[in-house]
Amino acid sequence: MALFALAAPAQAADHRMTINEVATSLGGSPANQFVELLDPFDEPFLFPTGYRLAVYDAAGVRLGDQSVGGGMGIRDAGAPMLVGKGTAGATPDLALSVALPTSAGQVCFERGDGSQINCMRWGTITNRTGTLATDGPAPGDGQSLQVCSGQGKLGTPTPRADNSCTAPGPTPGPDRTKPVVSASVPRVTSAAAHARGVGVRVRSNEAGKARARLYRGRTLLRTVTAVLSANRPRTIFLRLPRNTTATAFTLRLHVTDAAGNARDLVRPVRLAGG
Repeated sequence: MALFALAAPAQAADHRMTINEVATSLGGSPANQFVELLDPFDEPFLFPTGYRLAVYDAAGVRLGDQSVGGGMGIRDAGAPMLVGKGTAGATPDLALSVALPTSAGQVCFERGDGSQINCMRWGTITNRTGTLATDGPAPGDGQSLQVCSGQGKLGTPTPRADNSCTAPGPTPGPDRTKPVVSASVPRVTSAAAHARGVGVRVRSNEAGKARARLYRGRTLLRTVTAVLSANRPRTIFLRLPRNTTATAFTLRLHVTDAAGNARDLVRPVRLAGG
């Protein structure tokens, strides 16, 4: 009886560790994967031969396993323990040495003798491993299978953070929309234009840059580039050359947003009295 009393606490001191989250492909590559373990309690993890992560295929065939240590080497008390490889989204506690199947697979937290404590299974499984397990659909690239209210749900990966349990939306495509731009050139006298420049008031619905060019016929007289804030008008001044007596010009605007989409505008410029 005394031996049983000593053995029981050691065996029960690791049973609340769970597989909390699994990602099998991140950033478009299955080389980026992670398994997150979570135990909300402070436990000693005293099994004499330590603990391991074991990976299985959909038929229950063991693909490989790796040691995760034991005792104080295992994170618990509500702190996630991350085992990952490649770009896992956070710095892992341990490197993941066994590849996780992407379409269907299973991973278990086990004692050193092979007894399984908790597993997570994803995709169509034909031979289940473990009795305490979370099941769910296979995560796609940029997703993870997470424990949410005791069930496996797809979500945006949250390594080392609280599970999101919200499926990510579609990856947005590249921005190919041109900015919406307005421009006006207030009429000024020749003297004012020579003193301060020809002013053009520019407004864009997106932040970006504006390049203003002033022409006399086909001759480029002046170029000025300015930074634009979204929906905030800005006046750009282009000084006239001192020897210019003309009163009619052409202003060409080239406005780009942060994605490089461009809008071109042309405005005539006539100085007062001309």
